[in-house]
Amino acid sequence: MELMFLLLGKHIVNSSIQVQYLTTDPLSIRSKAVIPLYMLDSLEDDPYCNNKIEKYFARSHDPIFDNITYRTYFETYEIRSTRPNTSNRTIYQDDLRNFVIKRTNRILTCMRSLRLEHGEPFFYQQLLLKLPYRSENEMLGGYQDYRDHFLARFPDTYQTIRKKNHEFTLRQTTHALNQFNTLIETITSSLNPILTTNILDIIKIQLDSIKVLPQIVTINSIVNLPPSQYYCRQTINNYLGPQDELQYIIPISSLQVQQTPGNPT
Repeated sequence: MELMFLLLGKHIVNSSIQVQYLTTDPLSIRSKAVIPLYMLDSLEDDPYCNNKIEKYFARSHDPIFDNITYRTYFETYEIRSTRPNTSNRTIYQDDLRNFVIKRTNRILTCMRSLRLEHGEPFFYQQLLLKLPYRSENEMLGGYQDYRDHFLARFPDTYQTIRKKNHEFTLRQTTHALNQFNTLIETITSSLNPILTTNILDIIKIQLDSIKVLPQIVTINSIVNLPPSQYYCRQTINNYLGPQDELQYIIPISSLQVQQTPGNPT
């Protein structure tokens, strides 16, 4: 396993037994572990192990678990498949017939680091960490995707993102204008000894009229994408890999265009 991590260039993080990793992937891209053959029941319909999200959804219906969030649940409680031998702690049972007891000391948890540009995995993770849920349908909240649900539940966050996008666009536009104006001044200054002031003014006006600002794409533009474009972006990210790791980018130099008579390129 260590060799595979090194070959793939991934980082290895050492942690103690008191640090648990919590999966936060949406159901559509979540991986599952197969139950060992000797543990399979002939009447078992599902050959996969229950992951932590499924165990969280199936937690006890005791009122103390109603408003507990995903991360707090596993930091505070221990889930066992066999009944623990203890008499001084309350034992609960979840819908998966696991036994749940409160830890003497809370543990630490870690999870995948996600950013806004990750799209659905990011919004799913944020919903899972901020609010209590008991099913995947409840996670969607009646919306088409987790992005819409998150932005509806946290409108202040959405307004903050829009404000940052506006400020970023303004800075980039101002920078492009300053660069263009500097270029015009450089050109006209070099022509100043041989042209009159009126001619230079005409040249400045003509150069300014052909000014084309580059398209500015903000990092957080994902929150404003229409559903069709958002779905396409998620498909590329989830199945082909993130763009910053060059997993699906084809270099222009590797594309060869062959011209045939009568078919101009």
